Amino acid sequence: MSRERQKRDGGQGLEAVETELMSFVNTHPDAVYNPFLTLKYCDITQDTPVEILHTVLLGVVKYSWHGTHTTWKDVEKSLYAARLQSTNTKGLSIPAIRAGYIMQYANSLIGRQLKILVQTNAFHVHDLVTEDQYQLIKATGVLAALLWVPEIRDMDEYLNDVDIAVANVLDSAALIDPSKIIAKVKYHILTHAVEDIRRFGPLIGVATESYESFNIIFRHCSILSNHLSPSRDIAYQLAKQETFKHLISGGWWKEEDGKYKQPGVSLQRYVGESAMLQQLYNVSHRLGAKDPIGHTVLVPVPRKDPTTGQANARQSYRFEETEARNALTNSVELKRPELAWFKCKSIVANSGDECRVGSWVFVRGLDQNSVTTLAGRVLEILQAEGGVYSFAVVERFQVAQALHPKFDMPVLVKPFNETTKVAVAAKDILFDFNAQHDCYTARCVNSGTRALTQERVDSGNIERYVEHQPIDRYVINTHAFHNAHRLRSVPGLREYLRPTLLNPDRRQFHQEAASAFRQSKAAAVETAPGQDGVPGPATQPPSASTAGPSTKSSKKRKRKNTAQSTIFTVLPPRAVPSQSV
Repeated sequence: MSRERQKRDGGQGLEAVETELMSFVNTHPDAVYNPFLTLKYCDITQDTPVEILHTVLLGVVKYSWHGTHTTWKDVEKSLYAARLQSTNTKGLSIPAIRAGYIMQYANSLIGRQLKILVQTNAFHVHDLVTEDQYQLIKATGVLAALLWVPEIRDMDEYLNDVDIAVANVLDSAALIDPSKIIAKVKYHILTHAVEDIRRFGPLIGVATESYESFNIIFRHCSILSNHLSPSRDIAYQLAKQETFKHLISGGWWKEEDGKYKQPGVSLQRYVGESAMLQQLYNVSHRLGAKDPIGHTVLVPVPRKDPTTGQANARQSYRFEETEARNALTNSVELKRPELAWFKCKSIVANSGDECRVGSWVFVRGLDQNSVTTLAGRVLEILQAEGGVYSFAVVERFQVAQALHPKFDMPVLVKPFNETTKVAVAAKDILFDFNAQHDCYTARCVNSGTRALTQERVDSGNIERYVEHQPIDRYVINTHAFHNAHRLRSVPGLREYLRPTLLNPDRRQFHQEAASAFRQSKAAAVETAPGQDGVPGPATQPPSASTAGPSTKSSKKRKRKNTAQSTIFTVLPPRAVPSQSV
């Protein structure tokens, strides 16, 4: 209502004002409500799950990384780069680590680099950051490993773990800078992860970045059309492709008579023989073309002998010449004297993982009737002549009773400090996982130097690396994404991996943190000088943990941080708007 009308009518009562406002709302809903809130078949508040790339990697992980590296000097950066480059990447399913590149472009990292940092930083920055920053790094690693699981076996238990992990991340961030809990919306979005997982399942299944590679297909459908009706042409073309993929993958369809039919044997045989179709439509796993359990890859043979120049023959070994000669086993085939054995560089485990020499694996116990599992490191992979049998020789380790005092992760040690070898068949290798050397206890330093090669040529530069001390003590990387769900299903290991609240009385912690934050804001306002030397309000400078790089050419508008009564409040469930009829 205009001011002129109020003056003319002498004012209106409260009921009249409410009636007129509601009349306007009912007659002009598009001017009041967002059109997305009135969609019939889509509830925008419920059908938009948490996007883990932008919320976790480009959100929480990037915040903690910025607060970590911005305070480092050249010495700390060099030490961190050497530690990061020395990371054991077996069982991480990540690209090759380029520590120099990461430190050179530390302020411009993308998702795949941040994915490396969240899985490994807990082992490398423990003495380079404050205790509060390190606690945030560990809490973020635990949460990320929980969110990047491809399957959920116990929904209630999993959701409880995620709820605790999210609470620990928020509380750890509040210790560093409470104002960011209010200013950064991505911290708030994390609190909706539990309800989104309950609605959609694992969040990695709705991660949008995995579908961005589809843009080229969508674009070609438009380019190759006649451009008269591109949207219709795109829909028709994609429908044809999906129908064809459904047929060649052995799908069923309903005929007019109500019966279901499936493609014939000839079509399935043709697809099974066509590597191009399998690659284009990714149907090899439906046709059984995936490497079977126990599939091995032999160690390559040098083409020619450097001394004689003749082609080398593959060398075979007797049982007494292998690492399995003094290993415990329940297999009779392994000790058959007439068999010759070849050494391999990889073997496919029961989970489909390609395990190599040096990989850390969990295997079944030697007693077939037992459900116990053993942890160990692969020493040797053997294949019998003719490829009938394949075995892996594993150096056995056991999980220590206490978690690591610094990393809060399970520790692997040798039983009774003795070397024990176990020879197991491929079907008894459950899965591989990532473990790191306990450099914190061994006090490993970056004292090693080696020549840096580029394109197999010595570049003349020297790089430093971490020399591991001779101590057989390793730490299970519970921040790793690869096989995180399988790791939590190992009997006896679940108790070590269950997250616990950092602050059991969270409300009391929030009230204390909010009170301290309000006092610091009030003190900053009182002590900040105003115009003509008169004390007055001033904007608090950004802390070193969250401040970004500044530019001289432009001035960014500073957001005003208003004191809140509490940092956290009990978040109500997402409002469900009324659907339009």
